[in-house]
Amino acid sequence: MSSQYIVKWGNILQDNYNYGATISFEQNGAVTYSAPLMPPSLCIKSWYSQRNFQLSRNTPYLPILEPNKKYQLQVQLELSETSAIQVKILFFDRYNTMVEELFFSQLTEAFTFPEKAVHYEIQLINKHHQQIIFYQLVITELDLYERYEQQDRKQTDLWYYPNRLSQTSHIQLIFLVKKNQVQHLQFTTHSDYLFCLIDPEKELDMVALSKAIYTILVKKNLRELTFSITKEIDYYNLPSEVYAIPRIMNFLLSNKMVTEPQEVQGLAYLDQKLDEMQVSIQVLQHFLLENSKGK
Repeated sequence: MSSQYIVKWGNILQDNYNYGATISFEQNGAVTYSAPLMPPSLCIKSWYSQRNFQLSRNTPYLPILEPNKKYQLQVQLELSETSAIQVKILFFDRYNTMVEELFFSQLTEAFTFPEKAVHYEIQLINKHHQQIIFYQLVITELDLYERYEQQDRKQTDLWYYPNRLSQTSHIQLIFLVKKNQVQHLQFTTHSDYLFCLIDPEKELDMVALSKAIYTILVKKNLRELTFSITKEIDYYNLPSEVYAIPRIMNFLLSNKMVTEPQEVQGLAYLDQKLDEMQVSIQVLQHFLLENSKGK
């Protein structure tokens, strides 16, 4: 089993440099930060893997990492120039003594978690920034980073990972409740993976979600494709509409996956089937319309 962690900006005020700063939280999850008069070498933003809850009343944002294991850190943000910031990682032992300090000038770098470290901190250091549009930190086990293509996911809740080492006709489709702090993605097989992050507080657009999933599946290779649903620990906390996605994909993919057991019977069952067929028809209409425009 391998893991990837998506870490958001967070809402802890004391973790930011706030003096003269303008911070805005966008609906797509991005954070726009600007403090152009901030002196160089100061910390713009910090994330921690350990906190004193009695003092801060806040939980840590960074995941626990394993000693001696290699990881890839991606800082996904937009800058006017890449030299405007620097990334810093500090590692501490159980006595809170710093055992190692790393500085990265690039936004994607590999590192090894020190053997004696038990917790760590990631900082964005100012050099001469004007504005930052921050999306997320992505921490990936290095072997996983090398096995799967890492695509641009700045403004989407669909995370597709093609396996770059083996040509597989199987896609593991996983629905997750969208987290505000740390999103944990787990990989257990060598198939391709498609993670769908669902915000239970927002109204679910079934047509848009189904179309986005269908588009990815079709690009893989419709004639040979199979896929399955993995039910994570919070699967049944998702909106009930999500449970119809496998059956909608069955309509769209000519029943290439096994249908889940059907508990609804009678007229309610027929109404449900009709609704799912209507969504499938709308998805195909959108898909064909967009394809025709591209030709």
